[in-house]
Amino acid sequence: MPGPIRLASLPLWEPRWSQAALAAKRSESMRAFSRGMMMLPFSDEERIFPSVTKCYEYGVCTGDVIRGGSLKFLGVDLAGDKRPGNALVAIGLDPGTKRRYVIKVEVGAWTSPKVAERIAVLDAEMNFRVICVENNGYQQALVDWMRHMKVPCWYKVRATTTTGKTKHDPELGVRSLEVEFANKAWVIPAAEFESHAAGCVCGWCVFRRSIEDYPNGSATDTVMALWFARQALNLYAAPVGGTRIEGLNAR
Repeated sequence: MPGPIRLASLPLWEPRWSQAALAAKRSESMRAFSRGMMMLPFSDEERIFPSVTKCYEYGVCTGDVIRGGSLKFLGVDLAGDKRPGNALVAIGLDPGTKRRYVIKVEVGAWTSPKVAERIAVLDAEMNFRVICVENNGYQQALVDWMRHMKVPCWYKVRATTTTGKTKHDPELGVRSLEVEFANKAWVIPAAEFESHAAGCVCGWCVFRRSIEDYPNGSATDTVMALWFARQALNLYAAPVGGTRIEGLNAR
């Protein structure tokens, strides 16, 4: 009696996911690969920001914050050789309550002139105190483009120096945002994304997925842009005239 017939292997992943494409995806992040390709969900213990959902608030109008008297800052995560996307995250600081508002999130695989153009549009709308990028090299490149294009807010660009150590330091790095989320020091307007489809790729939805899944998600651009904006806020949010230098003020 003949044995069972062995069926030929079917290329179920081709042409979208060849062996080479799957290997490349796995090399980017094994944990993200396990979730996206092997359907192994993240556990709450793996998330760096388990408290971020406490900051989702409904009925918040970002337009009111933009038009109000809050200090505003922009974080810019620029594309690199291995990552084509750019992320812009604008935040505002309520002067009375000291709560921080996320008021705009934009993502895109833009050219350098397009990045400069988007920053100019946002600054015209919000008048940022500081525009923060990752390091001095990026700062100079962005300033050069903005000056070349005659973008008037070029002088607001500042750099925050980052290394692997500072990014992941529990007190100084990205992880320190969790303390602020746990204390509900942030307001994230849920109305900006609550009705969007599951696969939406708008800035707000990319931000939501990235920060909820960090550091295991497939993208971290918007999280880093938020951190750069927070760094700018911490360094430059003092009120104008609020610094006193002993001896100098007595003259």
